Amino acid sequence: EIYKRFIELKNRLQKEGLFDADHKKPMPEKIDRIGVVTSETGAVIHDILNVAGRRNAGQDIVLFPIKVQGIGADVEIAKAINFFSNYDGVDAIIVGRGGGSEEDLQNFNSEIVARAIYNCNKFVVSAVGHEVDTTICDYVADLRAPTPSAAAELLTKDGLERKQKLQMLIKNICDLTKNKIILNETILQNLLKSINSEVQHFISEKTQQLGLLNSRLANANPTKILSMGYAKIEKDNLPVSSKTALATNDDISIIFADGTIQAKVK
Repeated sequence: EIYKRFIELKNRLQKEGLFDADHKKPMPEKIDRIGVVTSETGAVIHDILNVAGRRNAGQDIVLFPIKVQGIGADVEIAKAINFFSNYDGVDAIIVGRGGGSEEDLQNFNSEIVARAIYNCNKFVVSAVGHEVDTTICDYVADLRAPTPSAAAELLTKDGLERKQKLQMLIKNICDLTKNKIILNETILQNLLKSINSEVQHFISEKTQQLGLLNSRLANANPTKILSMGYAKIEKDNLPVSSKTALATNDDISIIFADGTIQAKVK
């Protein structure tokens, strides 16, 4: 009789589209908190806590305690699912209980539970019974896990894996920074070489110009001119540049490279 009711409900809900694959939600990329719908005294919650603690101690588990069998259990299960559906504090839900007989599991074959899962806003994993057990919850849920522990494995990120990814990310950042430093050092060295070359060219050019100026100054030095056989004539300590500046009987000084003589114009 229980199996007959199970098949009838399964066929009816299937026709309504409650099992359709296109209705199932994808698993969230980030799951920080998991809502669990199960008994607070059974082995299920302890198994889930053990798995979560081993794989990722930073992931929170929020329990909505319900009775998993007996009269009214299906109403409690649906109520818990509806609560988590509208509760922003969880990212995914596990609906679970341990193994049992068909009668023990019949509350998870309830229409009210099936519709609560179907209308749930959160990603729902069904983990009811053992791997050989199949319930209506399994068909409606976004994902079916063979056991509650397996459900916890699916929804908890491996802490070691996350640590390795973080270490790899840090290494990549360090490598990028190192490469950037090396690139900047190369650019700086090339810039310094370019500046040094330009400075050397500037100094060489100015040295050459200074040499030319020194040569011109040396050639224009009056002492050098006098040493070449020329003489300088002065009258009253002023240079005489033309004979018209002189008159008869003017006293003049004739300056040679090696000395000065006094003379009179005739």
